[in-house]
Amino acid sequence: MQVHENFDDEYITCGNCEIEQPHMPKRSRLYSLKPISLQNQNNKEGLISYICRLAKAHIISPAILIKQEILPSFRKQYTVGDKVIYRVIGNGIETNIAQIPKPTYKKNINERGLLSFQYIEGLQPLVCIDNLQTLVFSFQMNQTPQRKEFASSLRRWCPKCFQTSLDDGTDIYEPLIWSIDAVKICPVHRHPFQNRCPHCGKTQRSMTGKMQVGRCSQCFEWLNQVTPTMPTVDILGDLDWQKFVSETISVALMNEDGMIPAHLRQSIGTTVAEWHQSRKSKPTDLQTFQAQSSLLEALLGWKLRA
Repeated sequence: MQVHENFDDEYITCGNCEIEQPHMPKRSRLYSLKPISLQNQNNKEGLISYICRLAKAHIISPAILIKQEILPSFRKQYTVGDKVIYRVIGNGIETNIAQIPKPTYKKNINERGLLSFQYIEGLQPLVCIDNLQTLVFSFQMNQTPQRKEFASSLRRWCPKCFQTSLDDGTDIYEPLIWSIDAVKICPVHRHPFQNRCPHCGKTQRSMTGKMQVGRCSQCFEWLNQVTPTMPTVDILGDLDWQKFVSETISVALMNEDGMIPAHLRQSIGTTVAEWHQSRKSKPTDLQTFQAQSSLLEALLGWKLRA
């Protein structure tokens, strides 16, 4: 009996018979942690949450994971120029270089940009999971040129979601929709997002080197307590509108192109137009309302107002 190795295939010769052995899957350098992306669109995990959970699984901080694993992995294949990214492809015989347009820089890596591109391209070969780009959102910027970023500059969360996970013993994570600045309430609990720790009272950046899902990045206490002096914007006066915005953007996040699905655009567009026409007075926060309207227009793909 002889064992033959031919790169990907391995088989044993026994007399005149060849018995093919099961194909061994490629081994990942890091744990092949699956992103949390349930069928319910409200629960789609964000890239920041995934990186933090992966760091916790290896008992290290996100900063160490990023600096020692993710970015070095990225730089083995790519170099960043002024306007393009050069991808170096080598097969042992010759080396080719392909150009990729350089993504726009965005501070929050839950929004598609240069940083999220680097993290995703560096992570995928380490965890052997494809399509990590579904953990970030990308809205059509050409529809809303006045908006440079759609992601919130501060970390936001729903304390009731954290408490529910603690009570049920389920995985604690931070959904992608929490990072979208135009969304002001949780799609699940209809509760305003919080951005100040109920223990130390501090705000937090969207991601830090010591961040842990569900805990404050400053004092590391749980963020499952509702702060009574919350929202900085009076959104409760327009609660029906806020629910509509939250649920509509949730639908867009589940679509591959980050847009409202074609079969829903007409009905949602009609609803948005009716909201504008029915307003007899200005909303409590006009700036927020305009930002939300602009984003909905971008997701629908057409202009609703003159």
